[in-house]
Amino acid sequence: MIKKISLKEEKEKIFQLAKGYVRAATIQTHYNYIREKEGEEGVKKVQEKLKELGGYIDPQKLDPLAWIPLAPVDLVIVVAKDVFNWTDQDIFNMGNSGPKYSFIVKILMKTFLSIEKTFRVCPEYWRKYYTSGRLDFKLNKKESSGIATIRDFTTCPAHCRYLEGYFSQIMSFVVPPEKLKVEEIEALEENTLRFKITW
Repeated sequence: MIKKISLKEEKEKIFQLAKGYVRAATIQTHYNYIREKEGEEGVKKVQEKLKELGGYIDPQKLDPLAWIPLAPVDLVIVVAKDVFNWTDQDIFNMGNSGPKYSFIVKILMKTFLSIEKTFRVCPEYWRKYYTSGRLDFKLNKKESSGIATIRDFTTCPAHCRYLEGYFSQIMSFVVPPEKLKVEEIEALEENTLRFKITW
């Protein structure tokens, strides 16, 4: 039987892995989803657990465009998963809801007019949110598929599930969502994430 690691150990791993900064809007959208799914009491439970762990950032005091460390943002996902016994599908749904809350996405939605343009614009969009990692999209329109590769980026498995949901929502702006699927696949390089997108 595999021993479940403690949240304290999870926190230590995340703070070793997750490098760079992310817009504060990201942690605010995490709390929006928690509030929508678990209510205000749920938000308080997550915040109390984060305070216990020493990884709490007050989202109310942040400018959405401010840069904050990525590690505490990832920790919100992991703590919520633990507190509410969420599944990977719940984390996927959290990522899927992210673009709906994002004012930056709402502005950029006007540019998501075609598959080609979406694949071209997304790497620039990544840089508006993350200081670490380089996003690259390869499109195979003939096979209704694509590969999203994020180089020089390390994070926890929960964030990978979040990104699957996030990419799925972005792609749903330009392809029929019925057959849309985003899944992490084996990375071919060190410190790299790869996601296969099919529709």
